[in-house]
Amino acid sequence: MMRITDPLWPAVREVSRRCLKSAVLEFYFPAKYSQKIHQLDLLIQQFLPARICPSSHQISTTTEWSIFSAEGTEIANSKDTSSYDFVYIPMNLDDFWNAFLQCCTELLQAGYPGCEDCIHDFKDKEWDEHLHRTTIERDGNK
Repeated sequence: MMRITDPLWPAVREVSRRCLKSAVLEFYFPAKYSQKIHQLDLLIQQFLPARICPSSHQISTTTEWSIFSAEGTEIANSKDTSSYDFVYIPMNLDDFWNAFLQCCTELLQAGYPGCEDCIHDFKDKEWDEHLHRTTIERDGNK
């Protein structure tokens, strides 16, 4: 279980937040994650019944992984640092998945993403990928 003091915790939380706000997800993960991705879909649909489209799973044959939104925008990956448009998380997939599932569950149980623009104009704080990468370089990644 990842501790909230881990330098990668905020990044995993950000990926979870982005995934929960996306209508459909596309996972580039090894085949053994097919059932886990399906279970994540069921968890999300339990809390967000309007989200009826299941995630897509593209089989990855390497240890590298990535997640894309329905629009084709990359949300996160474990290898590529060429752009600041996605969250870079240098973790092995098993560790990432456990922390990611924990974050998604906690956010959903807390009512996230809720009703955007319903009563108040509350916005999520903008993620600073540059600061995140500077922090993991300074603190080291495990």
